[in-house]
Amino acid sequence: MLATTLKVPALFFLALVVTFPSPYVFNALVRPTKSRCTDGPKCYATWATRNPGQKVSPARVGQGRCFTMGYHHTQKGPLHYIMFATAAIMFLGAWLAREEPIAAIVVSVTGLLVFVLAFAFVRLTVQDEVDCLAIRFGPLPLFSKRIPYGEITAVEPDRTNFLDGWGVHWIPGRGWTYNLWGFDCVKLTLGSKVIRVGTDDVENLVEFLRGKIDLPDKIPPLNT
Repeated sequence: MLATTLKVPALFFLALVVTFPSPYVFNALVRPTKSRCTDGPKCYATWATRNPGQKVSPARVGQGRCFTMGYHHTQKGPLHYIMFATAAIMFLGAWLAREEPIAAIVVSVTGLLVFVLAFAFVRLTVQDEVDCLAIRFGPLPLFSKRIPYGEITAVEPDRTNFLDGWGVHWIPGRGWTYNLWGFDCVKLTLGSKVIRVGTDDVENLVEFLRGKIDLPDKIPPLNT
């Protein structure tokens, strides 16, 4: 029993060494989620309004095959490599602590969790989905967010900080942050809520969102 327990971190570490150089093997198994409509007629009506003069079968739109994406951008970063390295250190620590089976198992399981979660932070895709902005980490589809355009009241370029971190975080007083790598982001204000979307395409995303939500119509006229 003891010998079997001691082999656990060694096997995990071996698996990490084999897969570390090629995390994108997992990408072939988990495909990016495509844009989907939950309401065919409404989706088609919205599409027709925003794309005058263009023709597409309502049936195709109703089946969830939306060809309305006005924005689509995927960012990749080294965050998953950092997580892989962290997992490797944990596996090594578990091996060094093999004389303490319970500690070795706890560290091994934690390392395995970090290793699996790393596949959720290989890329960050931000795309238009007719009436909302979709944010998806991948290829492991564990973390995603849809932000209805009707709830956005302000859009501006911004910068995150070390407190906001990378990944998915909520910080009191700053709101939610969805960021894969770097510090450039787009700050979305939804009434009293704030969401920061990390991206290496800030200018284009800001331009798209401001045109999409038509911010001037949300600003009340001045009293004269």
